[in-house]
Amino acid sequence: MTFSFPRLLAAALAAVVIPAVAEVADAVPQAADTFTVTTPADNANNAAPTVGSLRWAIQQANANSNLTTINFSMPGCPVVMSLGGAVLPDVTSSVTIDGYSAAGSSANTTFGLFNATLCVLLNGNGSLANGLHTSGNGRLDVSGLGFAGFTDAAIRLDSGNGNVVSGNQIGGIILLAQNKDGVRVSATAMNSIIGGDANPGRVNLIVGNTGAGVSVDSAGGGNFVDHDLIGIGPDGVAVNGNNVGVYIFNSPANYVLSCLIAGNATQGVLIAGPSTVGTTLQNNAIGQTNTGGNAANGTEGVQITFGAAASTIGATQTGVIDGNTIYANGAAVWLTSTAGQQNRVLANQEMYSAILGLPVDLGAAGPTANDALDADAGPNGLQNYPVMLHAYRTLSAEWIEGTLDTVAGEEFRLDLYWSPCCGSGRGNATYFAGIGSSGTTDVAGHAHFWIRTPPFPYPSVGRLSATATRTNGDTSETGDAAAEIVGDMIFRDDFESP
Repeated sequence: MTFSFPRLLAAALAAVVIPAVAEVADAVPQAADTFTVTTPADNANNAAPTVGSLRWAIQQANANSNLTTINFSMPGCPVVMSLGGAVLPDVTSSVTIDGYSAAGSSANTTFGLFNATLCVLLNGNGSLANGLHTSGNGRLDVSGLGFAGFTDAAIRLDSGNGNVVSGNQIGGIILLAQNKDGVRVSATAMNSIIGGDANPGRVNLIVGNTGAGVSVDSAGGGNFVDHDLIGIGPDGVAVNGNNVGVYIFNSPANYVLSCLIAGNATQGVLIAGPSTVGTTLQNNAIGQTNTGGNAANGTEGVQITFGAAASTIGATQTGVIDGNTIYANGAAVWLTSTAGQQNRVLANQEMYSAILGLPVDLGAAGPTANDALDADAGPNGLQNYPVMLHAYRTLSAEWIEGTLDTVAGEEFRLDLYWSPCCGSGRGNATYFAGIGSSGTTDVAGHAHFWIRTPPFPYPSVGRLSATATRTNGDTSETGDAAAEIVGDMIFRDDFESP
């Protein structure tokens, strides 16, 4: 199997959510005044900081009534700015910090990699809470810096509408201590952009942090994590995991788009909290390198828990694009027993587990049996899954027969998944193979369906499984698989409608 990061990039750029990122960024006015950092020295005195230091520049920016840019002009590359015994002043005004202004620095040039040269590194020495922190009226646009050794979050955004964190290396700096969280978006911050869409120079490298690579718990939500490398090294292949890749807690309407999220110690993406509604994950490679190699996260690819609801993992309800590639050591997508409802898991690729777990798992870990009229309760209503009976491969079409027993009088979207092998029972979801419809279930909740698709492009026969999704968004577990049969169909020809 292969994974093409440019393919995900192209799909992401076509997605409807991307203009929203651009609109937030374009709405930010350009800074009117500039202060230049000329020395790495730091006296840890926010009242009377060393003139020319970063501490001094932030103090000047906060006192400036105009929008401000902070540039760097220091000899040498890299320069490690070891901060003294006090955190830097909070950013309380609108400030742009441009690390790429430092001589010798250069931005990343290729999606799926991080080949930037960063000349300014902030070091918290394992004793300071944050490298940069917004509060009050603060709004931050920071690029071209390295961060290490901060005990809370290297960058903590507690205020600001439209903060931007782009083109930085957050963690994984040789010989310097790890951060706890890489970036945390909290409190009143909203509509922040961590990364960027159409420019590879905006990619962040977020690795080796002992907490989350990116943690989002802001009440306003609307934040974007976009095209970043999270847990995978600068070559896009070597693993340098965070504890969890992306953690979204009690924050609505956030987006994770076109990121490499791999090699993290626990979940690739953890979505939790009853206020976490409307999370969207699209076009991400979760558990894979940029060359298609397996770099599974330690447990699930995606976990949804503690009341989180109305997530979109992959395509929209009527769509067939924007799926994620998900490879995991647990379930690819696990909705725990405390997850909420209407969590769509649609049109994802290579959605399977290295060791154990279903492609889509609801409730207690492992397969959950179907029940009469789908009367049980739990995450996604423990939606019953479809049972595949036959899959016929002919020269002109693929014919799939199956049944769905669920609630009465509804029609369900069926997502078809093909896998090259193996065994019996619940199928892997190696490739997304298209969609179909169950037809409307009868008064007993039963539907017997035939689906006709174009011929599959796969060179060998394999096994077909499917998920069922209600119109409200409840997606089922991956159902029983049927082995493909090659040849003409005895009781059906390709000229009939399914």
